[in-house]
Amino acid sequence: NGSDGIVKDMFINARVTMDIMGEGVPLIEGAYGAGDAIGMTIGGAIGDDTGLDDGMRWLLEAAFVTGPFSFAAEVADFDAEVGDNTPWDATVSFLFTEQYEVAGRYEDYDDGEANTTAYTLGLNRYVSGHDIKWTLQYQRIDTDAEVAGIAFDRDLVSVGLTVAF
Repeated sequence: NGSDGIVKDMFINARVTMDIMGEGVPLIEGAYGAGDAIGMTIGGAIGDDTGLDDGMRWLLEAAFVTGPFSFAAEVADFDAEVGDNTPWDATVSFLFTEQYEVAGRYEDYDDGEANTTAYTLGLNRYVSGHDIKWTLQYQRIDTDAEVAGIAFDRDLVSVGLTVAF
């Protein structure tokens, strides 16, 4: 259902991806499990809330892996009633042993006068592939936004554990 609840308007989504080099990129993030072959996948998606006059979303994505290296980028374009912005990000990673991977990410939120960007540096420790892994990351968020007259720039350190079954 679209923004009018359960009445008459629909929210429509579609996504297409295509492997354009090798067997593409595995459905994972980073280089873990990608193998030595070169792989590249591109994709696009569209979303439209028919309950809004200007509620379209367009998205593009690309991912590339070769051996221990990976690169991914995404961009989205939101029409006026769903943000009127074009945020994007890019990520690179290097798997320097079978258990450890370092990654960096840049994000531009394209949030108008707030002018928010984020820089992230992370380390993954794979215990059992992507099913069990530890993550340690540092993130710097730069923004012109203020809350009660106080600058909202932040430095964050995070530790995470992923367990999938």
